[in-house]
Amino acid sequence: VKKKSSNTIKMNWVLLFKIIYLSITIILVIRVIIQIVQLIFRYYQSEKSKHLHFTILTNSNSKNSFSFFNWIFINKETSLNNDKDKIIAHEIIHATQYHSIDLILVELLSAVMWFNPIIWMVRKSIQLIHEYLADEGVLNTGIDKLSYQALLINQMTEEKLINISSSFNHSLIK
Repeated sequence: VKKKSSNTIKMNWVLLFKIIYLSITIILVIRVIIQIVQLIFRYYQSEKSKHLHFTILTNSNSKNSFSFFNWIFINKETSLNNDKDKIIAHEIIHATQYHSIDLILVELLSAVMWFNPIIWMVRKSIQLIHEYLADEGVLNTGIDKLSYQALLINQMTEEKLINISSSFNHSLIK
């Protein structure tokens, strides 16, 4: 009888771990879905203009400039700024290199493997690599290095609000 009760206890622990794992995974997947829905709402709330085959979305609610696929979100104040072209160039690099796909995949992978600390380091590294690639791409277009560095430093205090977007303000070169 004692063996039977100890097996029952083991099964309850396994069930408990499965429930905890699935609960956290579902919460993290829902978080990704909410972020995508937030982007769609921002899209519809923003003023739209075309630049090449990209949609520039200007909104006073967007604190930071960021891109999601071919959508480039820019704060209304930034859109009046002289640095607008540099920021758009940075976001175009993210869009043309399909960084949004990488970010969605790594977010979903993080949701499934949330218990593994390596996935969180990989997630951070991918975001960092994306920023280096975008910064390198901007500098390769002929933009002055010193003025671009000054722009990055001026943007340093801004924070990224939506993780599945590529943000101009996330660069570590600054």
